[in-house]
Amino acid sequence: MDRKFRKLNIVTKSTDVRDVENLFYQRLEQEMYREIVEIVEITRRREIRIEEEQVNW
Repeated sequence: MDRKFRKLNIVTKSTDVRDVENLFYQRLEQEMYREIVEIVEITRRREIRIEEEQVNW
């Protein structure tokens, strides 16, 4: 989680803990969504490649 926090690079002028926490979770959610989309795309490409290999057999 510490690595995740640094990767999100959260910078804000707010000193309110709730604001910072909300921003953190919002960015974390966005980053997780990006990673999930990337995994889905990679998986789909592999599936397509496997299907093409089976057809060419």
